[in-house]
Amino acid sequence: MNKRIVYMTDDNKLAVIIPATSELSIEDIAKKDVPNGKNYKIIDVSDLPSDRTYRDAWVLNNNTVEIDENKKAELYGA
Repeated sequence: MNKRIVYMTDDNKLAVIIPATSELSIEDIAKKDVPNGKNYKIIDVSDLPSDRTYRDAWVLNNNTVEIDENKKAELYGA
C-alpha cells in the first residue's frame, strides 16, 4: 500500500501510520487506529519528506507534510 495516515499527536508531533496488508480499507484503518477526535489525512508515501533527519519537526500543513523551521531550530539548533 502506497498510502500513509498522518495526524498530529497531543505533544505536537506528526504520527505516521503505515498500514499493513489488510482486508480493511485505508479509511477503516484510520477510523480504527487514529485516536478519537484527531483530524487525519491520508496521503501518498511520496508526500512524506525523504530525508528523516528532522523527523520530529515534521508538521501537517493542510494536506502537506513539511518541516516547521521554528520547531527545527528549537529541537535541533539548526
